[in-house]
Amino acid sequence: MKGETYRLYINRLFRFFEEMNVNTFLISETNQDPKIYSPTGVEEFLADGVIVLYNIRSGNVREHGLEDRTNEMNTRLEEVAEKMDELMFLYQSNSQGKTSPSVRKMRVKEMIIMLIQQHGSLGAPQLSELLKLSRTGCSEYLREIELRGVLVSELKCQRKLYKIRQ
Repeated sequence: MKGETYRLYINRLFRFFEEMNVNTFLISETNQDPKIYSPTGVEEFLADGVIVLYNIRSGNVREHGLEDRTNEMNTRLEEVAEKMDELMFLYQSNSQGKTSPSVRKMRVKEMIIMLIQQHGSLGAPQLSELLKLSRTGCSEYLREIELRGVLVSELKCQRKLYKIRQ
């Protein structure tokens, strides 16, 4: 598999694992002292965390190590999110005051994330009241955000509550 086909395959594979709600380890071999930790860089972008194991030979001595690169990956994700915000602002500026449905959806999702951060955890009924949207609509937004890996859900007293994934 090359290029775009490989990226689509890896994206589907990660989404499949998310939908199955399983813990997985994806192992990838890299060059020594790599700048990216997988063949295309897509894997570490989609992963929840990256752990680098190494075994370097220097003369007659081998150095073993383990590094947690999760924070580095999260910083890169934040940079991508900032760029997306900039692009959305430019798009909105060029759309002559018209808000497309996809822009509206993105704004609602951002508001949902912000409200959950403020309250700690919320369910569709509470969000419905806060945002003046239907419960069904709120449930759909919450599921989409959960599938993206931003939220996690838990059942408390037969109510599904969502909180920010740690």
